Amino acid sequence: MLEAQRSWVSKSASTKDVDTDVEVVGVFTEAYTRVRWLLGLLILQSTSSFVLSGYEDLIKENIIVTLFLTMLVGAGGNAGNQSAIHVIRGLATGEMENTNECMRKTLVEQFQVGLMLGVVLSSAGFVRVLLTSPQGTDDLIGPFAIATALFAIVTTSTCVGTALPFLLMRLNQDPANAGTSVQVVMDVSGVIITCTVASFIFEHFA
Repeated sequence: MLEAQRSWVSKSASTKDVDTDVEVVGVFTEAYTRVRWLLGLLILQSTSSFVLSGYEDLIKENIIVTLFLTMLVGAGGNAGNQSAIHVIRGLATGEMENTNECMRKTLVEQFQVGLMLGVVLSSAGFVRVLLTSPQGTDDLIGPFAIATALFAIVTTSTCVGTALPFLLMRLNQDPANAGTSVQVVMDVSGVIITCTVASFIFEHFA
């Protein structure tokens, strides 16, 4: 009887050791998988500084761009993340399939959603900038530039957020990574869109 108890205790200890080893391996595996994505996204996100350096004169002459840049790229990331979650949930529940037809249909649907979101958010953004702009309510060009950039960013981000989960699945990657990826993609794209739109509007309408 005593020998049996010792044997059981020994087996239990061995099992616990194995479980601990598995947990440790699991932690390192997950950390390795995640750090690859995070490093890649970090490098991608750092490119926004190069974009800003190319529009140094625009930023110096129009401080309104700097003041509301965070709001613009944040709105793009949020809108894109919503679309990504919508698609990820659909793929997980079987409501959507990773086919060209389903992807095309979903993109068209989310593009229409993006247009509506863009109209609402850009209108709200125009009022927000108009009321808090350093130039006051006399300057309409600044709020118009920010609102136009916001519309373009939100519309673009919904399409990017929709497409990313499908593309990641086709690359045999976890579509759940689309959520973090779209945030970074829209950080960079948002800076490019904002600077391009603002530069055009200030150059031709100011």
